[in-house]
Amino acid sequence: MSERVILAVFGAVCLLLVIGAIAIIWSSVRRYRAGSATIEEQGWQRLPDGTEVTAGWDGWPFLDAIEAGKATDIVLGEHRGAQLMTLRWSQREHRSPGDDGADAFDRYNIVALRTDVTYPHLSVIRGTQLRSDQQHAGASDFDTGDERFDRRWQTLGDADFGRAILTPQVRAVIDEDDHAWVFQPGWVTRVVPFSFYGGEDKAIEEVETMVEPLRSVPAHVWEQYGGIPRFLQHGS
Repeated sequence: MSERVILAVFGAVCLLLVIGAIAIIWSSVRRYRAGSATIEEQGWQRLPDGTEVTAGWDGWPFLDAIEAGKATDIVLGEHRGAQLMTLRWSQREHRSPGDDGADAFDRYNIVALRTDVTYPHLSVIRGTQLRSDQQHAGASDFDTGDERFDRRWQTLGDADFGRAILTPQVRAVIDEDDHAWVFQPGWVTRVVPFSFYGGEDKAIEEVETMVEPLRSVPAHVWEQYGGIPRFLQHGS
């Protein structure tokens, strides 16, 4: 291959890399602007990075951390009569078995709705994200009795609460669209895909995804554990 051809190929590769970098930067700027516009339209509030907003939270992904994590892109607002929060959580973790053994720095985008009462802890996660020791004391993994669901989903936390919440109808909604959530102290939370930037411009969409299966929980179950969440009693 001649030197001229090599230079041409090298130049083309460099140009593609530059174009790719510009596209990534432009996409980030566009999403940030969309998020800022949503915050202004909804009357929400952005908090300083590092504000402590997850005190007492555990389960996935928090117990994967090997040192204290940090919340950034924190936004507070209101939706369905309840406080809404979005944030990006960053923490250092051990690599999964089979990786090179180096620690990983991972980020998770989280949406949450506040509840008036603190329900028992419950994690409903697709796949094998959690181990049975990744819970607070006294809580462990359990089966729902639905073999197909139990093969596809991990359910950890308070077994009585989990089995009461995860009725056949609720399981069907979760299984159909990959809904998942974690009950934290005073909040119901959902970890959403990494492409969900910052949490603002698609916050309502992601929160509604989180809420959808909870609408099928019978009222008597909620009453048994302290009452129906405020966000299920209000319209959008």
